[in-house]
Amino acid sequence: METSSKRARPRVRPALVAQAALRPSAKRWQPAQRRVLAATLLLSACFSKASFSDPIADDGTFEREPNSASSARFEDAAEWSEARGGLALVVLEGERIVFERYASGYDPATPVHLFSGTKSFSCPLVLALEQEGFLTLDESVADSIPELEDAPRILIRHLLDFTSGLRDDNIRLSLDGVLERQRIDDKVAVAVSRPRDHEPGTHFAYGSVHQWVLSGLLEKKLGQPALATMETFLLGPLGLRTAGWLHDPSGQTALAYGAFTTVLEWAKFGILMRDDGVFQGERLLPAGVRDRCFTGSNANPAYGLTFWLNAPLSETADRAGSLETSGPIFGSGPGDLASAAGFKDQRLYISATQNRVVVRFGDGNSDFKDAELVSRLFD
Repeated sequence: METSSKRARPRVRPALVAQAALRPSAKRWQPAQRRVLAATLLLSACFSKASFSDPIADDGTFEREPNSASSARFEDAAEWSEARGGLALVVLEGERIVFERYASGYDPATPVHLFSGTKSFSCPLVLALEQEGFLTLDESVADSIPELEDAPRILIRHLLDFTSGLRDDNIRLSLDGVLERQRIDDKVAVAVSRPRDHEPGTHFAYGSVHQWVLSGLLEKKLGQPALATMETFLLGPLGLRTAGWLHDPSGQTALAYGAFTTVLEWAKFGILMRDDGVFQGERLLPAGVRDRCFTGSNANPAYGLTFWLNAPLSETADRAGSLETSGPIFGSGPGDLASAAGFKDQRLYISATQNRVVVRFGDGNSDFKDAELVSRLFD
């Protein structure tokens, strides 16, 4: 009898992407697709801040096999994390959970808002779409969004490595709808209309503007909200369940900060990236996805395509729009370490050389530092 989602991943052919979004080919997709539609309709009609808390039970994807040799080390990391607002710390080696600790009443079936940890889903999604022929990283964004026709040198890759040159608007594009009631109906329109401060590819500026443009671009190219495309090409095949996803009131997907999910669901994504697009023996993403997402830009070697990297932060990098309170992970852990990072210190750490994935949930304690936790978890 099948008890795990790993045996039920449907394959989706690109010609059927629109049909797949509306008529899922496998039963396990039906709840996810209903959530997409329900979230879009609900948030289109509601300007208040959304919260998604329906539990997501452990689906048995991961076996548990404690690593006794490292148990003391992981216990120390968990204690350090909990003293700084940590809610969960889960360590996976291979595809086994070797350590897990929950604190402050956190139930591992309860979803948490990933905030900017959501950003990192975009790179593998875009690379999957590139493989299927929907786009290329080096095509002009203006080809799909005519409003940017006076800036033809902004490429899709610049939306992923945050070097588009577009000026962010942290209040209207991030805080609106995340930490306060939504007042901006169409955030894509706001993002597209932002002034251009730098030549594309020359300056790193952290913020939501790039991914609101990306959300609009994906909707134009595939004829459906970006989340439906995310479900079809990434989340559905992986079996990653979310409790909900923020949209702006016009129904456009918040790729920069929208996802709510659990610690074990986010771990699936970490393993997929660590193993270069392979999950439980099946290739779900194009070979080379890890290296492409985990390669920094000339403007900022510490940031790849939507992932933080273990490299020195560029002196000219602008993080003014960041909701994260601590700096990048440079200075501790393996050189290949990459991280998806979100407000309130939600973290996903990935290292292929150490065959390890770590998920940490927190409540935003200001004393949290990535390098301090990483030094306790990685060699």
